[in-house]
Amino acid sequence: MKPLLYSTITFLFVCFCTQTFAQEKIKSKNNEAKVKIKATSSTDKNSVSIKNHSLLNDSTEGLELIRLSKLWTDAAIRHDSIVLIELMAPEYKLQRTSGGTPTYRSTWLDNLFNNLKISKWNQSNYNAQVYENVGVVTSLFDWAGTFHNNAFDSKGYSIDVWVKHNNHWQVVTRTVGTFEGSKTLDGK
Repeated sequence: MKPLLYSTITFLFVCFCTQTFAQEKIKSKNNEAKVKIKATSSTDKNSVSIKNHSLLNDSTEGLELIRLSKLWTDAAIRHDSIVLIELMAPEYKLQRTSGGTPTYRSTWLDNLFNNLKISKWNQSNYNAQVYENVGVVTSLFDWAGTFHNNAFDSKGYSIDVWVKHNNHWQVVTRTVGTFEGSKTLDGK
């Protein structure tokens, strides 16, 4: 029942947000609400600089989900497996609006640590909405790098569904869609 609920929420949100994200893409060029993750030097860890964010649900829980989303991204850039495992539910899966097989947590982590090299990552326009123990965080992304030594450069949107278990939020699914002109991880 829970996977059906998560899938239904994600599907409805994708349908609702697809047009909104296309409009936000145009606005985001002039928007200072960006999260930029960049290497400061070869000896320093990657750092996150946060200027601002948008929030649909200006609640404490919504702000917490945006904070956790940024923490999750930072942990992925730094390859911090302890934080990643804490934030990602065991049933986590990545889905693409273009279809294909979902990527489950163990494969996602293996790809991150062994097959993916990120050279650029920008994330912006965070929005959060909380429905009791379920939260939805949306954002826009722009990233580049290599996957299995094949270059990619992709812009799009993500929809993350978070669930609160025992007063602890974990992301259970991410759905991503890419904008026209993107070269995705699969080379398309």
